[in-house]
Amino acid sequence: MLYYWKSFLYNKRNKTILIISIISLFLLLFIFSKFLIYVENRHGVVLEDPLMKMFTAIDLNVPIFIVIYGSLVSGVIILMRSPENLLIGIQTYSLMLIFRILGMYITPLDIPFGSINLQDPLVFIFGTGQIITKDLFFSGHTATLFIIFLVMKNKKLKLVYLFLTITVAIMIYLQKAHYLLDILVAPFVSYTSYRIILNLKRIILKQHYSIEE
Repeated sequence: MLYYWKSFLYNKRNKTILIISIISLFLLLFIFSKFLIYVENRHGVVLEDPLMKMFTAIDLNVPIFIVIYGSLVSGVIILMRSPENLLIGIQTYSLMLIFRILGMYITPLDIPFGSINLQDPLVFIFGTGQIITKDLFFSGHTATLFIIFLVMKNKKLKLVYLFLTITVAIMIYLQKAHYLLDILVAPFVSYTSYRIILNLKRIILKQHYSIEE
């Protein structure tokens, strides 16, 4: 693992981009935590979700967050062997956060009827200090796990993380913590963010090599 990082950080440009990306991520997380309080205190609308009317919410908080944080920790550990992919993951997540802020801002929603709150321990402790229920459009947990799937290069591991993403999405829906629309849109936003980051990387590299020539 150290070899990969020494090789990656030997390039000063990579080191600079990594530092900027990490600082940007923490700044965005701080902004996002404040934005969540604003979202929680405004009125929203309840969407019609016909499928949701067919069942009663099930409290799946424990398995949801075991899978989510287990996937995040294992994903980061695996990606530590590939600094470039980890960097792309950080940048994609940051861009997804921006899209999520915009999405929630333009779609003021209230929780579905009969919903059981997602009690994310890290968001509560390190973020807002209060339970957040209206961060609905779109599902951040689904989007985050799908980003790990996208940046993971090993085909077998990709299948594992795709399965974990689908599993979490289903559990979140069974808990009625998100509308079906929130969950279905999340992977598309993650993929869009991922493609934007890759395209920006290509443009920057192309300009860099053009200058050197």
